[in-house]
Amino acid sequence: MSENIMSGVKVIEMSTYVAGPMCSRVLGDWGADVIKVESYRGDPVRVLGMNMLAPTDVEENPAFFVTNSNKRIIALNQRTEEGKEIMRKLVKEADVFITNYRKEALVAMGLDYETLSKKQPRLIFAHILGFGEKGPDAARPAFDFTTYFARSGFMHAMADSEGPPTINAPGFGDNQLAMFLAGGISAALYKREKTGKGDYVNVSLYHCGIFAFAVPLTGEQYATMYPYTRTHPLTPLVNTYKCSDGVWYYFGTPDYVTYFARAARALGLDELADNEDYNSIMGMLMNVEEIVQMFDAKFIQKTSLEWKEILDKADIPGEIVCTWQDVLKDEQAYANEFLKNLNYSNGNHGALATTPVRFGSMDILDYGRLPGDVGCDSVEILTELGFSQEAIAGMKEAKVFNA
Repeated sequence: MSENIMSGVKVIEMSTYVAGPMCSRVLGDWGADVIKVESYRGDPVRVLGMNMLAPTDVEENPAFFVTNSNKRIIALNQRTEEGKEIMRKLVKEADVFITNYRKEALVAMGLDYETLSKKQPRLIFAHILGFGEKGPDAARPAFDFTTYFARSGFMHAMADSEGPPTINAPGFGDNQLAMFLAGGISAALYKREKTGKGDYVNVSLYHCGIFAFAVPLTGEQYATMYPYTRTHPLTPLVNTYKCSDGVWYYFGTPDYVTYFARAARALGLDELADNEDYNSIMGMLMNVEEIVQMFDAKFIQKTSLEWKEILDKADIPGEIVCTWQDVLKDEQAYANEFLKNLNYSNGNHGALATTPVRFGSMDILDYGRLPGDVGCDSVEILTELGFSQEAIAGMKEAKVFNA
């Protein structure tokens, strides 16, 4: 294997919760030297695992580990002049600065792009936003629950039309943003190699939500009106069907003309395969509820595994609707290291998701370095910045940093 893709790139991350930390974790997985700047009391995610009944101690804190592996951590009190000076020194050495602080706060700290770029024209400034740079909501606070899921139309469109809005899982939109931002940072670094100039890169949660639905949003401007109900879907070949074991099977074949006859025969509905009242787009639109009812009657006669075998043999795209417990036991996920089993220092073990980009030229550094307690690497980082041990001891006594 060759040198890591991001070797030699120094990243300073001053962000909280999921999106920013996950972005810098991705860059750390790719070999960048990442330093996370926590507040004196630490990133709030250190304790949010309790919401999921997960451990939150220094030896086993999976909610924090999944977003903050492969980085070093310093905890600063930036209300002190010494803390502010340390932050300035850290950023001065950075190739990339990642933050989710709002612009007003960054300006007050002297850490906004306009200020930093004058002193560091090669800096890549990566900014996580809620609603974008402009408009009436630009300064509003944002989480992916509200901005990605609710504001984008996700919760409305993905629900059954006969039920309430969807219930959403934490970090879903954040992780999309993290990957988009990592891609933007990479492109800006490439530009810098050619021009010598840095750039301002930003990604917004609201924009991520809109982009995620780029395809159905086009249809919404014509005749397609989400949400649908399972008994009257957009097409019976993109729909769920309950099997005899109580498990749902999901047809995922939007190319109706190509797949309907094949699906009908696989289900034992040969009489529909060549019938234009069913195998054409117009026939489907006129008879969608009837087709769903006939499919329902067939699926309930066999188990989900039996249907998977039959439909796989017919080369029809579809999948059993898995639970997360199913995913945690999935051989396919471990064969490709989509999930990785970790042995915690307390003797426990568990599986954590890995970041999804892989390179043929390097081994990804998944969980090569697990984070310690608040400010676990503060002394090491301050020493690298040139502070004497006496000065470091004095700053610790004055609560300039935590360790």
